[in-house]
Amino acid sequence: MVSAANFDQFTAYWKLLQADAEGPLPTRSQFNPGKIPTLLPYVYLLEHKSRGEMMVRVMGTALDEISAVPITGLNYFDICPPEDVSLYMEINDHLHALPCASLVVRDITFENGKNYTLSSLGFPMTNEEGVLTYSIGLMLPSRQSRVRTR
Repeated sequence: MVSAANFDQFTAYWKLLQADAEGPLPTRSQFNPGKIPTLLPYVYLLEHKSRGEMMVRVMGTALDEISAVPITGLNYFDICPPEDVSLYMEINDHLHALPCASLVVRDITFENGKNYTLSSLGFPMTNEEGVLTYSIGLMLPSRQSRVRTR
């Protein structure tokens, strides 16, 4: 069972990466999945190629299961609801401006009809040249909403 305590565990791991980094942010190459095996099904890694292109590089198995459609390798902006694109662009703008972490809680209905409240905590990471290019995060499905049908 996943819980808010998992956010604390994930944050502690990111802070360890940050402490070992040569600059203010860890690099993507520092990420070692073996250090957080119980969290991996809920981990995502995004590559920010431009304001309108955010490639999904890793999507945990538990997250793929709830979406029912694998999204690794896709541009997130091509698959998220069009009304949400500007919100995620704004979140990315803030992530790149400060840099800072992001905490997002939202209700999502997937194309397969499943409804979830998802809580995600994301942190910035750089490429090998020190450019903020990635965000790594933990996304927890905190509950499944049930839809009544007649």
